[in-house]
Amino acid sequence: MKKFYTFLAVLAIALCGITVNAQTVTFDITAITDTMRMGTSYDGTRGDQTDGAVILSQDGVKITSSKAGANNPARLWWYYNKNNGTGVCELRFYKGGELYITAPSGKALTKIKFTARNLNASANPATLTGKEWSGNATSVTFSGTGTSQITVIEVTLQDADNNTQTDVVNVQIPVISPNGGTKTGQVTVTIKGDSTTTIYYTTDGNDPTNQSTLYEEPFTLTTVGSVTVKAVAYDVAGNASGIASQTYNIKADSTSTDPGTDPGTDPSTEIQSLPFTETFGNGIGTFTIENISMHDSLTYVWTADKSRGYMKASAFKNQVNYEAVSQIVSPVISLAGAKDPILTFDHTAKFFTSLPDEVSVLICIVEPTGATEWSPLTINTLPDGNSWAFVSDTISLIQYAGMNIQLAFRYTSTPNGACTWEVKNVSVIDKDATTDPDPVNPDDDEPQVGEVSLPYEESMAEGIGQFAIHNITRPEAVENVWVFDSKYGMKATAYANSTNYAAESEILSPIIDLGTAELPVLAYQHAGKFFGTIQNEATIWVRTADGGEYSDWVQMPIGAYPTSWTFVNDTISLEDFVGSKIQISFRYISTETKAGTWEVKGISVYDASEGGGNVDPDPDNTTLYSEACTSSENTLTVNNISVDESIYVWSFDTQYGAKATAYINKTNHATQSRLETPVIEIPAGQPTRLVFSQCISKHFGNVAEEATLWIKTVDGTSAAPSLKEDKWNQVSITYPEIADGKSFSAFEKQTVDLSVYGGKKIVIGFLYTSTTSAAGTWEIKDIAVKSDGIPTDIEKVQTETTVGKNVIFDLQGRRVANPTKGIYIVNGKKVILK
Repeated sequence: MKKFYTFLAVLAIALCGITVNAQTVTFDITAITDTMRMGTSYDGTRGDQTDGAVILSQDGVKITSSKAGANNPARLWWYYNKNNGTGVCELRFYKGGELYITAPSGKALTKIKFTARNLNASANPATLTGKEWSGNATSVTFSGTGTSQITVIEVTLQDADNNTQTDVVNVQIPVISPNGGTKTGQVTVTIKGDSTTTIYYTTDGNDPTNQSTLYEEPFTLTTVGSVTVKAVAYDVAGNASGIASQTYNIKADSTSTDPGTDPGTDPSTEIQSLPFTETFGNGIGTFTIENISMHDSLTYVWTADKSRGYMKASAFKNQVNYEAVSQIVSPVISLAGAKDPILTFDHTAKFFTSLPDEVSVLICIVEPTGATEWSPLTINTLPDGNSWAFVSDTISLIQYAGMNIQLAFRYTSTPNGACTWEVKNVSVIDKDATTDPDPVNPDDDEPQVGEVSLPYEESMAEGIGQFAIHNITRPEAVENVWVFDSKYGMKATAYANSTNYAAESEILSPIIDLGTAELPVLAYQHAGKFFGTIQNEATIWVRTADGGEYSDWVQMPIGAYPTSWTFVNDTISLEDFVGSKIQISFRYISTETKAGTWEVKGISVYDASEGGGNVDPDPDNTTLYSEACTSSENTLTVNNISVDESIYVWSFDTQYGAKATAYINKTNHATQSRLETPVIEIPAGQPTRLVFSQCISKHFGNVAEEATLWIKTVDGTSAAPSLKEDKWNQVSITYPEIADGKSFSAFEKQTVDLSVYGGKKIVIGFLYTSTTSAAGTWEIKDIAVKSDGIPTDIEKVQTETTVGKNVIFDLQGRRVANPTKGIYIVNGKKVILK
């Protein structure tokens, strides 16, 4: 018995020893505040971690990562919650990537506990149970099976023993620089790694081992053609890292000697001058193909489709996605003498998972000493992936003016996704060139016009009236920029025969004598679509015309721009021209990339101090807000509340409007995303309503819970006691019926009463929700907020006026708390606020 108690005592001491030797190391990622290491909702790359980099290190425990087969590297990411205005840092890694947690020397990992919004990974050795790993190892590898969003990692350590697994060892992957791609002349290669490791490399494309060339110092590549450098690191115990790789396409004299699988003609070896154009209508033309990396199962990535006139890239073959990086490269283009060079092109894409990661446009500077590294350019307009319709894009190259450049359209695919990208009509021109590449026919001198007095009205209901058309530049293909339409008034466009043309044209008013007017005002209606930047392409100008002499044109501030074919009302103060004779210009501008359509009617100039303004183009309904939702260039905001970064929910289609779905690649994804309007001010004392058209698919689980309408006030007070202040309040709506045998309903108009929000500023949100079991499709278009009749608050000014307090309304009768410069009604009288 004595021996038995002695055994228990020894066991207790041993157990106490284990407890004493146990140590917990906690990585609180939410405490990280170094924003230079984090991504944001606007810049998702600053927190990206390179392969093998130590992300976090504490008390000898190291957390490192490898991108491996993932679309994105691991990231320290600043996650901003728009709902409550708070932010938090989290560690993210993705499907195909790996995260390594390594114990310090002499210690073993026995437990790893994660606090995470999402944890999608497997572990080696042992397995994960929920969000906790248990085992006995010096290093654990977590392989991503999806997106993981981690906020805290608790690591429990104990002294290593004979049971500790040491076969999973993380050796830092070396880093090869510069990055691969096209290089001109010789390339000096540098390889860096952990100071405790030894690096070996190859230049023949074979995987390196510890029998390959020992890396001791930077070396130079001089062979023209494609060269792949691979490197591996070994620690003192003989454990190997993963293999790093960079492929260089080395050119001599700024020209390619490796056209790759070129389906077109040989590239030009001469430097191209402006304007430079390559349509790809007859093949690849003067471009070349450079396959940076390509799976052995592929024989090409880029092909020329001469029948349709575009270059097409895809790494999808025999129903399999393959990994590839391939680009088409322009010849050297001289921007000498160019003041405002721009790149324009048309492209479309489908079957992508994250388009910005899969297609890119790059530029490098080519000087006599050789080419610089490729630098990314920002693509402004991406295809939505819903059709094969081409979209046009314009990229400014002004910072490269005067230089020799090359451009590359780079395609990237992975085993998880291989989209199809089509590119055509590439051109580089100088916007400020004195000669236009297309012939233009400027009209003769400006047309002669008559003179009128106030009030002056031109409804454009029966024609242009006393206005006159002046074409500043007009391409031959466009017979008329401005035309009369009995329904829409005067309409301007330079889009003809499915082509955008560069043009500048204006309609000029007669000379208008403002005489003794105290508050001269211009009022008008306009509508428009398909602009690049409407503020630059549809403008209003005024000049004086006293004594037969014209002053310089002065651009006037437009207060309300249209976003659809719904006409909006606008008024412009002419107070700076009191006592003068003036002329007004409605000026339209288009380019070869964007040629919008502008419609103008209901023009009047009057003295607001005398009432005036007899033209009331919309007497029954005042449109406070409208959005057609048929273009990605709109006034709406997408707020992804819970959406995996590899997918998108909302897209915009010319036929179906705003479309939400999380059924992607034949898979339902769990998401929540809200489409939000800008702030809309609802007038008090009059009926106001929201109107929109919607269509639903049959694939919802419960459409009443998964496609919902919400409204919140944004001015600090709720509209009614039953509503929460500055919080989203759900509004009941009905849904279209889906006919038997159909997958989608027809579009049906929905009307929602907003009168309870009278006198408030609101935001309207269309909230889409999906699960892994059900992901329906919700389509919304023609959103409008309308109030009935002319606001009546103006009539109530005298009764609301109090001593020492001004009651201020704009000319539409909406109460204004903080007026800016312009014409207002103050305590029942029209005044100018300067």
